Order: sequence, then structure tokens, then C-alpha cells
Amino acid sequence: MLPNWRRHKPTASNNIQERHLKLRERRNEMQKQPPHRS
Repeated sequence: MLPNWRRHKPTASNNIQERHLKLRERRNEMQKQPPHRS
């Protein structure tokens, strides 16, 4: 995960990759701590 691709491709694919990264982080967080626990 290098910040280089961000500068290299400031296009739509950038948003897509960012979305995927955010989704991955959210899924990881959800897996770490169960939903019934705040």
C-alpha cells in the first residue's frame, strides 16, 4: 500500500481502490469486535 499509486493514477480507479481499502478496513474491524459489542 504505497501512496505512489494515488499520485500516479488520480482517476476513477483511485476511488474504486480507496473504496475497496475502506471496505476491507471496515470488515476487519467488524470481524475483530462483534456487532453486539459497542
